[in-house]
Amino acid sequence: MKIYKSSVYNEDFKKELQLISKLKNPNIVNFIGFIAEKSQLGIIFEFCENGNLKNFLKNEKNLTWKRKLNILIGISKGMELD
Repeated sequence: MKIYKSSVYNEDFKKELQLISKLKNPNIVNFIGFIAEKSQLGIIFEFCENGNLKNFLKNEKNLTWKRKLNILIGISKGMELD
């Protein structure tokens, strides 16, 4: 879940929701929904067993260059525009 510091349901939040709700790619974490209650705004994504990419790379000490390259290829495929 991504929590927002602002509790204001504004145009930026709406735009982000519209964008991520349209993303369908096996290399991108799926959008599940959002929460907008009282003083909290959040975006809910699918559960990733290994955590986010940043934590995975930080904690994984024995990544081979082949594995690193595969990760980079996955990232670039997730960034591709249709």
